[in-house]
Amino acid sequence: ILLLAGGLPSLQTAAIASALPFSVALLFAMWGFVKALRSDLARQDALAVGTVADSSIPWQERLNNLFQYPDEAGVLQFQKVIVKPALEAFAKELRNQGVQTRVVQDRHEKMIGIDVYSQDEVDFRYMIYANEIGITGHASDKEGSYWRAEVHLTQGGQDYDVMGWTEEQIANDLLDQYERHLNFLNHMH
Repeated sequence: ILLLAGGLPSLQTAAIASALPFSVALLFAMWGFVKALRSDLARQDALAVGTVADSSIPWQERLNNLFQYPDEAGVLQFQKVIVKPALEAFAKELRNQGVQTRVVQDRHEKMIGIDVYSQDEVDFRYMIYANEIGITGHASDKEGSYWRAEVHLTQGGQDYDVMGWTEEQIANDLLDQYERHLNFLNHMH
């Protein structure tokens, strides 16, 4: 009818006029979909964070640790007193098994880690970085930032903080990550 009444320009105008509101609705739907995907990804990341649920730390102390905001000096001291001995003990055990490994630390002492070698190349890396984070959250009346002891592997940051963990918990986390790495290698062959 539109072709007979006004030709091709009338048909084009009607198609555009009817599609415009639908296009706007689709844009809002895509925006909502992207927002939902980001929210779901953030939730998945939060649920994937390693916890110390099997630890001997009382739950009240663990809850209290959630609201502590350590400074840089506190995290660096934690790395020196807790993390470094745990990594050195782990490296010693690996060397006893014939695995080439070494504990590494950057010159600014904001990172300490362990490298495990395979055929003279780093095969596995577990590092703990002192990282500054902005303070957020519903229970926070503080503003500014605090420091975390964050775990990084060869493939990047793991988005969890080990500040306040014991040597045993650090060693167990390292072992968990190393086991996952070995399982991955076994499945690749």
